[in-house]
Parts: sequence; structure tokens; C-alpha cells
Amino acid sequence: MTTIKALTGSLEDYLEAIYHLLHQENKARVKDVADHLQVKKSSVTVALRALAKQKLINYAPYGEVTLTLLGEKTAEDVVRRHETLKEFFITVLDVDAKQAEDTACKMEHVLSKEMTDKFIQFMEFIDICPRTGQDWVEKFHNYCGEKHASGDCKGCLNEVKEKIRLLPSVKTKEETLCALSSLKPGEKAEVVKIQHKGTFRKRILEMGVTTGAVLMVERMAPLGDPVDIKIRGYHLSLRKEETKNILVKILR
Repeated sequence: MTTIKALTGSLEDYLEAIYHLLHQENKARVKDVADHLQVKKSSVTVALRALAKQKLINYAPYGEVTLTLLGEKTAEDVVRRHETLKEFFITVLDVDAKQAEDTACKMEHVLSKEMTDKFIQFMEFIDICPRTGQDWVEKFHNYCGEKHASGDCKGCLNEVKEKIRLLPSVKTKEETLCALSSLKPGEKAEVVKIQHKGTFRKRILEMGVTTGAVLMVERMAPLGDPVDIKIRGYHLSLRKEETKNILVKILR
């Protein structure tokens, strides 16, 4: 297995820029990277040589830049850290998008995979646990906005108890589930069953589509194909036919 030396924050930024350019524009040249990061082309050339030396990119002077398989995986990890932090700052801490973006750019370089997973698990926990949920997050936002004014905690606890009391008994019958393909953009769900077999099943399991994982449908193509989802910090595009065999429970 190929191993790489620890990348500097600067080189991770270059790798992330190449990743985004290839996914958004289908090409990445020295000029494109320079414009994206607002740096000089000479600086880009030095960085590309360093990334190529570690076999993370394919690069030749005056040619287009592409990611190797190792480079793609490494870039996905950087992007995952960035997106996870940004979503946490915006969704949980109620930080504005610009500040969340800038802070995520700085923190992503020091966050370990274990810490990234903890952030993701915390956000999934908020969606699943009946004692938290969006109401709980909104109360925290109100708490911050009111400059730490003490809230009606006893009243809140009573609301939680009532919410739990009204929860339906746990059901495991498949008729209570639905296919991922039936979700609409913006809806969140918990993965309950994966009916795929073989190579595709192995691939989506490796990307975090596992039982118990929380996902959100980000967008769908005009004809419903492909379906873009976010799960465990990853952005995945799945064919509509593939989503029919992933059974989920919608989170309200």
C-alpha cells in the first residue's frame, strides 16, 4: 500500500482546489488553480511538482492536471474534513456561512479522521435522538442570541418527556420504510437496509452508506437521475436505479 508524507496545509489547499475544479469544471490547469486560490502561477507550479512527486497528481508542464487514485482518496479526506466542520459551524453553532467557511479552511488541516468522525456522529445523533432534534438546536441558537439568558429548562424537560411518550412503538416491518429514491431534496433519513449485493454493495459500504447512517438528499437531476446525497461528510452521486434498493426511515 502506498503511503504519503504528511502534507502541509498549503499543499492540502492545492489538492482540494484541483479536486473541486475537476468535479465542477472537468479540468484543472495551472491557470485554473491559480485563479481558484488567487495565487501566482509560479507558486502553483511549485506545489504541483511536490504533489506529483508524492504520486497524488498527474502533471506535466502546460498540460492539464488530474488526480491519481491515491490523490482522489486523499483529496476526498480533505474535502470531507472541510465540509464536516463547515456544516457543524453553520447547523449547530449558527455561525454565518462566510465565517464558517474561513474557519473550516484553517481547522481542516489539523483535524484527524477520528475527530472528523466524532463531529459527524454528533450531528447524526442530533437527528436521531428524540431528546435533541432541530428544536434542541434552535433553543441553543436562542440561548446564544439572548446572551446566555437562563431558559425554562424544567418546561423544556417536560416537552421532551411528552415527545418521548408520544413516540410510536418501534416497528421493524419493511412497510414502515421507503426507498431512498422516494426522498425529496432536503429530506433526511436513516439507512435501515441495503438490498444491493456484490461489487456495488461493497463500494457504497466503503463510502459510509451503512445501516444506521444518517443521510440527506442534496439535489436531484431534472429527471431524477442521478441523486446527490450527503452521508458521513461525503458527497455521493448515485443512479436512481441504485437508490431503489437502499431502504431508509425518514427523519421528521
